[in-house]
Amino acid sequence: MAVPTSTTAAVAAATAAATAASTGPPSGNQNMFLGYSSTRMHWSPNKHELLAHQAKLSQHLSEIQATAEGPKPDIIILLKDQNVVHLHSEIGLAHSGYLRKRYANELWMQHRQPAISVMDFIDFDPDAVRRMVNFFYSGVLPCSMAEAPELFELAIKFQVPSVKAMIEKYVVQKAAELGNLMDCWNITCNKNSEFSNRARDIVLSYVIQNLEQVFQLFK
Repeated sequence: MAVPTSTTAAVAAATAAATAASTGPPSGNQNMFLGYSSTRMHWSPNKHELLAHQAKLSQHLSEIQATAEGPKPDIIILLKDQNVVHLHSEIGLAHSGYLRKRYANELWMQHRQPAISVMDFIDFDPDAVRRMVNFFYSGVLPCSMAEAPELFELAIKFQVPSVKAMIEKYVVQKAAELGNLMDCWNITCNKNSEFSNRARDIVLSYVIQNLEQVFQLFK
């Protein structure tokens, strides 16, 4: 299942930069006599326009990731399977609070050369890390019930609240399906879970509402 995000940090930042325009006074002495004042104008898109703009921007970022043109990736994330995934720092730092806190100064001092190697995610499933990095570019995160716990933990490690919220919502929605209810209960209500109390309460309410059917699952 592809879980889209309505707004990502990189999309929001790029949208603000691309859509905010300002008009300034004319050059020369004309400003002295006509009293021109500066006005900052902002684009106010409707929902359709905003979604179209975000889709176009996500497509552009995905093309940057997939081609050798443009700036080279300056973050190399080492994976458990001995492979690596490349990431542009502008994209990574826009999404990830962890990368901002841990590597922003180092990246700034190195001015993109050489690329830095990151071993902080080597304990996670390599495919999950790849999906998270692809999400940074595309805004789309494929996710299944089996993959939700790993992606949730990875979102916590990367410090990406939007992904954490998306996965919580996905698991809560799946809990409404009896076939997924016990898996959702195990994911959200175990003692080490960092799911929100609201998510736990909703899943628990589904369990209580379906106690008879739940007992049948164990027979």
